[in-house]
Amino acid sequence: MIDYCGDKFEICEGNGQKTKLDIFVAVLPYSHYMFAYATYRQTRSDWLEAIAAWFSFIDGVTKELWLDNSTSLVLEADNYNPKICSEFKNFCEQYSIVAYPTRPGKPKDKGSCERAVGLVQKHILPSLSSLRITSRQQANNLLLEKIKEFNLRPYSERPNLNRTVRFETEEEHLLRALPLVEYHPNCITFIRKVQKGNLVRYQNKRYPVQYGYVGRKVQVFLDYKQNLASVYVMETGECIGKKIIDNSSPSQTSPTTPEDLPEALKRYAESKEELLARIEKRFGPELRQVGEYVAKLNNSFAKRHLNGLIVLASKFEPETLKQICLQVLKIHVVTFQRFKEISDGFETVVAKKKKIGPATSLSIQPSELRGEKYYQELIKNKRKQTKKEKENSDEN
Repeated sequence: MIDYCGDKFEICEGNGQKTKLDIFVAVLPYSHYMFAYATYRQTRSDWLEAIAAWFSFIDGVTKELWLDNSTSLVLEADNYNPKICSEFKNFCEQYSIVAYPTRPGKPKDKGSCERAVGLVQKHILPSLSSLRITSRQQANNLLLEKIKEFNLRPYSERPNLNRTVRFETEEEHLLRALPLVEYHPNCITFIRKVQKGNLVRYQNKRYPVQYGYVGRKVQVFLDYKQNLASVYVMETGECIGKKIIDNSSPSQTSPTTPEDLPEALKRYAESKEELLARIEKRFGPELRQVGEYVAKLNNSFAKRHLNGLIVLASKFEPETLKQICLQVLKIHVVTFQRFKEISDGFETVVAKKKKIGPATSLSIQPSELRGEKYYQELIKNKRKQTKKEKENSDEN
């Protein structure tokens, strides 16, 4: 249960200016374990920052979050179907909690929180009023100390028990784990599915992520102060994409970069020179020489043909590939098509030996393969059998 105190807390900042802070209060209704947090105002971002700070304080997440009908979070109060703002919806989705705005004009729906607000105003804030506090951070540190002390006070009716002990022994194990990617203040956060092209879309903008996450849900943070969009995997907390927020038209957003591709697909984004270097490193200088002829300056399909050479070359053993290259280089005009035609006359690794198991292999001979004659004979026998069965039925 959460709420704000009606009383404000005044501090004197470093420049001598007096500032009034709003005090956020949260409480667990069973143990009455309390928390307080100071914010400058009660804006939407202040609420979300304070709730995230509470979850960090109790080191867990509750299943439900009961609150009053603050206009910062609740767009339309209703007894049965209240409507909350989209930022709060995204926050609840991120922390896997259900928000329950209470009924309008029914403070007893969250009576434990109303009681906690009264205790903070009566016991916590007066104890800080005599201190010189110069920043909100200092105020929150002092509030935390006082709240911890108050939670250790014994109950009036049960002197041998206090809020902290009851929380740790009976309530803490019911909390769910914090999300791997926690709330960032002053950020817009939401969950989206990665779409085809390794892109996350939001308000007609595209944000690229690493290859291999299509169809998975990710957490997106838009930090407009740093002008940066960050994308995280929800299950692991790994950052899989960062991009400067572009306020231009969607068509000007950048696609997935080559660095985001896995090693097996990077060659499709490489230049002709990089592909030739890859070919020489993997297959030797002979195939590189073939590639240089294929990738001549007037060949608009040079990169595609070089990738084709890599695919075809991987099907042959090194000695066989060397023989193919030597034959191709004897031709007056070396092209990818000529390389393909010559390589068709050589046996591939798969055709030579098909592995069946770790210790067994089977050599496939052309004579063992079923061809046209086999199926012609099969059809002929089937027709004879059908004709014979028909004759027998007519005699009967």
